[in-house]
Amino acid sequence: MTTLPKPLEELLAHCPEPIFVTSAEGTIVGTSASLERSLGAWAGKPLKEVIHPSDWGAFEAAWTKLRGGQEAVRCRVRDAGGEYLGFTVALRQSTESGTIYGSLRHDTGRTRLRTQVQLLQTILENVPIMVWALDTEGVFTYHDGKASEAMGVKPGELIGRSAFDAFRELKESIGSVRRALAGETQHHVDNVRGAWWETWEMPVRDEQGTVTAVVGASLNISGAKQAEEELRAKLDLIERQQRVIRALSTPIIQVWDHVLTVPMVGVIDSARAAEIMQSLLNEVVRTRARYAILDMTGVDAIDTATASHLLSLVRAIQLLGAEGIVTGLQPSIAQTMAGLGVDLSGILTLATLREGLKQCMRKMAGG
Repeated sequence: MTTLPKPLEELLAHCPEPIFVTSAEGTIVGTSASLERSLGAWAGKPLKEVIHPSDWGAFEAAWTKLRGGQEAVRCRVRDAGGEYLGFTVALRQSTESGTIYGSLRHDTGRTRLRTQVQLLQTILENVPIMVWALDTEGVFTYHDGKASEAMGVKPGELIGRSAFDAFRELKESIGSVRRALAGETQHHVDNVRGAWWETWEMPVRDEQGTVTAVVGASLNISGAKQAEEELRAKLDLIERQQRVIRALSTPIIQVWDHVLTVPMVGVIDSARAAEIMQSLLNEVVRTRARYAILDMTGVDAIDTATASHLLSLVRAIQLLGAEGIVTGLQPSIAQTMAGLGVDLSGILTLATLREGLKQCMRKMAGG
């Protein structure tokens, strides 16, 4: 082991920075206590053992250029656990002894930046997005992304062009860009050149708060938009089918001049009762009916709210100048309505639809 001068030994023992000393041949003859604590014992090892094999070529090239001068190279070095960490290694060679002195500066910032660039590039290559930046004059300074071709341009093609010229026909988009340049963050969805885009435009400010640029991201959402429209169309179809089913389940039949009948079947809930009311009242007005028969023969169950709706329907029919008649009340329904305290006074109830029709015919014949 090479003996180091006393002052150099003291420097290595107390220096807070990771530094090392090697022979002209590249054998490490001393390291600072700081380096040893963070990266392990290097003394006595050749540099090639601590430099990542993939980075050795670049390190060796910098090494051969020294010749009494100084060089810096970014490379990965091995720590005590065998992991490799990124550093910038600065080298300087003594012109007298040929001894080489080196220092390490952790390359965290560059590594993080490199990682961020890789992540951004991966996103741009795989996600249908276009990312761009404008200077204060609206000129593209950056433009990239897989989705560019859907906009009719290639990645990078817009750099150097004015957004106001490139998209002059898109007045709403140009307006958003102007507002972003004025300092307002923008978010909007537009159909541009045959595709749907969700776009964000964000002002970039300096320390004084002045807008120095605008960065933007445009996500191609045509697939999602198409799926949304298809879903909406299906929901509309379902709603139309439901209306048809409801109309068939409770048809309004004009059985005679000025006589309507509504044969009800199944369970009548509040929603269905409200629909029946709306449809029947409209039909009473349209046909100028004098009588409307609510036939309950096929009704299985009824609750307080529904009974209230039906009574309100009969009274509403009366307000339109017609007469409401309830027929076919089953014993169970009559018992339920009586138990609920429903007041049927003033409402004509008959046993069957046939009797209800006879009643209407007698009144019309007598009137």
